[in-house]
Amino acid sequence: MVRKQRRRFGFTLIELLVVIAIIAILIALLLPAVQQAREAARRTQCKNNLKQIGLALHNYHDTYQMLPQCDYWGLEQDLGGGSGNIASALDRRNFTWVSMILPYIEEVGLYNNINFNIPAWNQPIPYGVTTKPLQAVRLKGFECPSDPGFGGGINRHNIGWTNYAGAEGYDWWKRPNHEISGVFNLNTHCTFQMIKDGLSNTIAVCEVATSSFQPQPNVPGHLHNGGGIPRTGGADNAVFRSLLITTGDAGDVTPNTGPNGAHNGWAADGSGSGQFWNSFGAPYAMHPAYLHCFGINNNWPGASSRHPGGAQALLADGSVKFLNETLDYPGEDKTGWSGGSGIWGALNTYAGNEVIGNF
Repeated sequence: MVRKQRRRFGFTLIELLVVIAIIAILIALLLPAVQQAREAARRTQCKNNLKQIGLALHNYHDTYQMLPQCDYWGLEQDLGGGSGNIASALDRRNFTWVSMILPYIEEVGLYNNINFNIPAWNQPIPYGVTTKPLQAVRLKGFECPSDPGFGGGINRHNIGWTNYAGAEGYDWWKRPNHEISGVFNLNTHCTFQMIKDGLSNTIAVCEVATSSFQPQPNVPGHLHNGGGIPRTGGADNAVFRSLLITTGDAGDVTPNTGPNGAHNGWAADGSGSGQFWNSFGAPYAMHPAYLHCFGINNNWPGASSRHPGGAQALLADGSVKFLNETLDYPGEDKTGWSGGSGIWGALNTYAGNEVIGNF
């Protein structure tokens, strides 16, 4: 009697390896598309953040007929000095323009619990709606979801970060009366009527990457003038943007070529060279993170982002534009206005009388 052999079903080892290889190839093909889709969603959210900031700035202007100043230091007469000069470093109020628009971004509770009559660093803790000190407050609407630097929330000095900074324009010390050429002025205001170049041709707010820029820890030599607030050295590449409390005066920014001559535009990475804008030359769009005498940083970076190919900017008319990293910037204009500094320079002045065209 002949016994029938049962047919076995299954994969051979070679067949299994082929299937695994095919799956791996499909994943390799699909993963970039998934990552691109995620970045597109993050970029859209970032754009929406800037649009909301633009709406808040316009509502502020409708109320006060002016834009908020880049930071509010206060005058000596406000603090009992009587001279009308800008207050000394230890007495400055140090509130950012963000703190001024809080009521227009649904943060009335936070705004009402800030005492603008005393310096920001001296605010009571806790002061009402949060148990965090004022300088540590974070707002999701001021954080770009593409920036991984927000994983830690606050930096070592307990300062809340932001990805969006107001445009101050060019080197203020090169112009008569140290006039700031951007729409956010120090201790004074800009109005829409003053923006002669056109609201759609003038940057109001632009992105600044926070990742890769970590303040240094407290170490001897980084404390200045007895203020007790740590400050990093200029070579530390340690910079960031604070949200509600300003830590800075003015500076300037130009594309960084790095030690190897690389120029990779706006994006920031961890290398410390060639991937971000630094503080040597001009122009710069952002308010720098530096406070005289006892500041946290004295590196003054400008526009940067974690978006591939460029950074997003809020224009004064409320629209948001993605600025390509190849945007025209032939070099620094020594006059302090944009002059020969290309489209990038022209976008950072409100009354430079430049012809910009499409960008």
